[in-house]
Amino acid sequence: MISAERFCAELDARGVGLVTGVPCGWLQGPLALLARQPGRYVPAANEGAALAIAAGAELAGQRSAVLIQNSGFGNLINPLTSLIDTFAVPVIIFMTLRGWPRPEDDEPQHSLTGPATEPLLSQLGVGHQVLASGDDGLAQAWEAADRARAGRRPYAVLVPRGRIGRVEEPQPDDDPSGGGYDRGQAIEDLVPWLRGSAVFATTGRTSRELFTRADSPAHFYMLGSMGHALALGLGAAISRPDRRIVVLDGDGALVMHLGTALTVGAQAPANLIHIVLDNQTYDSTGGQPVPGPADWRSLGHAAGYRGVHLASSPAGTARAMATATDEPGPRLVVLRVTGSGRRPTRHPLAAHGAGDLAARFHTALEGAAAGSRTRPGEPEVSMVSRPLPHDHTTPATPATPDPDTLRREVLKTVAELLADEGRPVEVHDDDVLADLALDSIALMFVLTHFERRYDVAFDNDTLRPDRYVTVGDLAAFVAEQVSTRG
Repeated sequence: MISAERFCAELDARGVGLVTGVPCGWLQGPLALLARQPGRYVPAANEGAALAIAAGAELAGQRSAVLIQNSGFGNLINPLTSLIDTFAVPVIIFMTLRGWPRPEDDEPQHSLTGPATEPLLSQLGVGHQVLASGDDGLAQAWEAADRARAGRRPYAVLVPRGRIGRVEEPQPDDDPSGGGYDRGQAIEDLVPWLRGSAVFATTGRTSRELFTRADSPAHFYMLGSMGHALALGLGAAISRPDRRIVVLDGDGALVMHLGTALTVGAQAPANLIHIVLDNQTYDSTGGQPVPGPADWRSLGHAAGYRGVHLASSPAGTARAMATATDEPGPRLVVLRVTGSGRRPTRHPLAAHGAGDLAARFHTALEGAAAGSRTRPGEPEVSMVSRPLPHDHTTPATPATPDPDTLRREVLKTVAELLADEGRPVEVHDDDVLADLALDSIALMFVLTHFERRYDVAFDNDTLRPDRYVTVGDLAAFVAEQVSTRG
C-alpha cells in the first residue's frame, strides 16, 4: 500500500500545484491531507469540470492533477477528447477502478465501467497503467506520466481498491451543515408526505436510508448515475401529469448537474417536488466538502421554481412539505441536515435485482388510477393538507408520557417551528399565541407532530387559534387528548 502522505509528497516533488476532482472513498487519504492546505484542492461539480479546471491551470503555467473515480468516466470523455486532445494539454489523472477486476465484487452500477475503463482509454489514445503497490509502483506511474507530458499528452493512473492508504480525520466540533438535523430522521419525517407519490431517490446513502425506512414499489432507487435523479423525475413528471413526482436529492448530486434545475424551471411541471438534503458534504465518500450553493432560495427562484422552502427540524419539514404539496410546482424543498446517526441497514439490491426494481416501479405507475386529484400535484390528505401515515412504516406508538413531559414537548415543537421561520426564541407556558403570530397553519404543524407520534386525531376545530390564549393552553389541550387516547 502507498501511504497518503507518500502520495501527496510525490505531488509536491513533481511540482503539482493545483489538484481538483470529485471525491472517491478510495482516495480519502490524499483528499483529507490536501484539504488541510488552503487552496490546494478544488472540489469540482463533476469530472468533466475537474478536467477543464486542471487544463486551465496547465494553460496558465501551473502543473495540475485530477483525482476521480471511473464511475464518472462518462463525464470526462467530452473535455478529454475535444479539449485535452485538441489543444494538447498534458494532465495527469488518478482514477479509481470501481468494478475491477471482478465486477461482481462491487455494486452493479460499476459492472460495465469497471472492465471497460482500460479499453476506453486505449480507444481514446490515452496512455495509462494500473498503479502497482508500494512506492516503486507510484514512481513508475509518475515516470510514465512525465514521458507523456513531454509529448504534451494526458496520462491516466488507475487506482485499485486499497492501493492508497487512508488517514484519520479529526471530528469537527461544529455541524458543517450550519444547523441541520439528522439525515435519517429527516427522511423518516418525509415518509408520510411521500404517500401516493412516485419517488426518485438519489444515489448513495439517501436511497438506502429511504429503502430501510419505507420501501415502496413507487420508489425508484437510483444506484449510480450521480446527479441525474432530477432529470429522471422531470421526465416522469412531464409524462405523467396525473401523478405527483417527488425527487429526493442530495446537494452534491444536484450540484454535479445543476443545469437540470434550469430545465425544470423552464418546463415548470406543476406536479414536481424537488427535495434536497443539504449537508454540504459528500457523506458516502468520506465527508469531503461539496462546492454547493450558499443561497438556495436565490438559486431556486433564479432557476424558475415556483416556490423555495427551507427547513432544519421536524416541525420545519412538516411546514415546508405542507406548502409544497398544497401548491402547484415545481417546488424546491431544502432540508439542512447532518450525517445520519445510524447507517442504513438495508440495501435495495438485497431484496430486488436492479431490473426488478425498475420493473416494479413501472408497474406501480402504470397501475395507478389517473385523475384522482383535483389538480396535478395535489396530495391525498385527510385535513388541511395533513399527511396520512405510511401503510408500511407507521412506527409503534410510544407509551403515553406524563403531562409535564408532553408540555415540554409542545414547547419544544413550537420553538422549532419559530426557529425555522427565522424567529429563534425561548418558548414559555405563558407566551401568548397571538404575540408569537401562531395562526391556524402553524397550529396544524404542531398538532400533526402529536397525531403521528401518539396515534391521536384532532378535528378541524382544534386549528382555531382563538381556542387557546397561551402556549400553556395549547400544551394542556394536547396533554389531555394524548392522555385519553383510545
